[in-house]
Amino acid sequence: MLRLQVCNHPELFERADVEAPFAFAESAQSGSLTREGDLLFCPDSTANPIKVQLPKIMYHDGGLLDVPTDTNRAGFDTQHLGNLCNIWRTHHIHDSFKEGKSAFSSLPLMDLSATDAEEAFHGNTLANALKANVGEMKLAEHGSLLYDDDFAASTIRPFARVRKTVPKLAVCAANSGIAPLDEVARDWQIHSILANPSKRALVKPAVAPPVELVCSDRSFTMKQESLKNDPLSSTALFGLPGDRMESLKDLELARVTLPALPPRGLIAESTADQLPASGMQVPQMNKLIVDSSKLARLDSLLRQLKAEGHRVLIYFQMTKMIDLMEEYLIYRQYKYLRLDGASKISDRRDMVTDWQTK
Repeated sequence: MLRLQVCNHPELFERADVEAPFAFAESAQSGSLTREGDLLFCPDSTANPIKVQLPKIMYHDGGLLDVPTDTNRAGFDTQHLGNLCNIWRTHHIHDSFKEGKSAFSSLPLMDLSATDAEEAFHGNTLANALKANVGEMKLAEHGSLLYDDDFAASTIRPFARVRKTVPKLAVCAANSGIAPLDEVARDWQIHSILANPSKRALVKPAVAPPVELVCSDRSFTMKQESLKNDPLSSTALFGLPGDRMESLKDLELARVTLPALPPRGLIAESTADQLPASGMQVPQMNKLIVDSSKLARLDSLLRQLKAEGHRVLIYFQMTKMIDLMEEYLIYRQYKYLRLDGASKISDRRDMVTDWQTK
């Protein structure tokens, strides 16, 4: 039997509390869960209390630069610069190829057709990113066979695609038991201290949704709603809504625009290091141990004594220290018996007997 005495701890008088920024927002209230079912859909669950009222006459008379009126060039720029005079159009690219020196001569080197170039410039950025990622994944599946002309996989190799030197070294490293070089960057990204949400040093003092612009005009309201709730972006980030998530037909239709879309969306399939960090910091339980050298030493001793089948009796000077030790014992899943001033005198003899025999 070993007797130890623990008398102090950094959290003895001031506990490490959860830190979170002040949320300047209004929260939405959901309906009855019995009516909504298991899947609760809450769009715009938070909103900024500040609402900026835009006069209707200002909206129609050039108050916003992107609204076509007689006083600004929004309509002219959209019609002429954005469409008629835009060089990123399929017909213009084809006509440019017929010239001696085309500004689009590099497109074949990038394995892009005229249609692909127009889609890359005018298409949805998120859809283009998913499409490009699918193409890279297909090429990565073939590995070194992509660059060997003796295999059929070489026929899908993009024109003028040069093999990097890293895969060659990676093959040699794999044969020698060393981690491939092309996995080093990914491994560092996942296990880096900077990528760990618990290692953030800054907590924002306040967070708030964007200030909402309000105008008593139907077209303005519909435009604002389309900006806030873009169906394509919502589907890509959060997946198909409701029961459509289980429908293979709906999933395939969505993947026509968003290739290789996960049913639950990109956020659910992404690792923690790829997602925006939460503004809330919750103290880790192991911080209770490492913040005190005495408790850290006791932790190693108890682990050794438990492995050897010992029972340990620990004395404390303060009841608050017993509360901290109880949290530690629960965290380590140790069996313990607490005897303090709150224990009834009539029960103490039985408690001591149980500790000695059981």
